[in-house]
Amino acid sequence: MARIYIGKGTGLNVWFAPVEKMIYGLSGIDPKREMSWKQYAFALMLFNIIGIAVVYAIQRFQNALTSESDGHGAGSAGPGFKYSGKLCQQYKLAKLWR
Repeated sequence: MARIYIGKGTGLNVWFAPVEKMIYGLSGIDPKREMSWKQYAFALMLFNIIGIAVVYAIQRFQNALTSESDGHGAGSAGPGFKYSGKLCQQYKLAKLWR
């Protein structure tokens, strides 16, 4: 890790550096420029929203995606949203006690 933090490469740079440069080029990222806190917050939120959407889609289409169907089918969306609503309510109640 120390080599990475001081800017020296590792043995994996030979293979992964070209891939990294290609991804940066396609994304329009300048690796020498730092992000502002607003850019970082936006990227963090976007990454999490996309991640939630992908996990939701995998769970909803699980029956079609797997070859070993045990007859249960895909899960319904209701319990997940119901549980997240309960967590939000508990958080609000816990916040009131502080």
